[in-house]
Amino acid sequence: MNRIGQNPWLGLNAYSEGSILYGRDDDTIKLTQLVLYNSDAVLYGKSGVGKSSLLNAGLLPMIRRKGFQPLSIRLDHRLEALPYALQIRNAIENADVTIRNIATSTAQIPLLWELFHGNLFFKEDQRVPLLIIFDQFEEIFTLQHNTRLRQEFFNEMADLVNEVRPRAVSSEGNLPEPTTEENEIRNLDDSIDLDFTVPEE
Repeated sequence: MNRIGQNPWLGLNAYSEGSILYGRDDDTIKLTQLVLYNSDAVLYGKSGVGKSSLLNAGLLPMIRRKGFQPLSIRLDHRLEALPYALQIRNAIENADVTIRNIATSTAQIPLLWELFHGNLFFKEDQRVPLLIIFDQFEEIFTLQHNTRLRQEFFNEMADLVNEVRPRAVSSEGNLPEPTTEENEIRNLDDSIDLDFTVPEE
């Protein structure tokens, strides 16, 4: 009798979103809390330990129920590739998220700060906070051989997560200062619901 289809353990195959992830409840809760209560988080480990499964079947369902729109992005590091901020913007638009501009850009090259502080994001006319997941982030070290581009991206990320307005963004560009509004959108609480049942419409 073939029991493969009845076996809840997938071995080395990654669980997808919607699958039930057995035995990782504590890891799922800790990762979800880490993501919800911090502006950035790093998930790392050896290949095959279950990082993708924890993200797909653990984190993503919880994050969606908290009102977030998760978005996985794998950056292109080729010489002819678009600037990183444009790659991220394109990925957001390709996920059917509407970007509504609320400020005038002043930097010659698009910056991550301007992308996330100068725009609002909507999914089906409902404003949503985004969760950006950089897939294979380590490739920026192995595939991006232009040290200037790599360092510029790190500087932009540092400004973004530390809420520091970049020097390249003029104060006259009417970009709003950081606020706590995103925390209001998240509606954070201490409870993490592990019930992954999808309600009937």
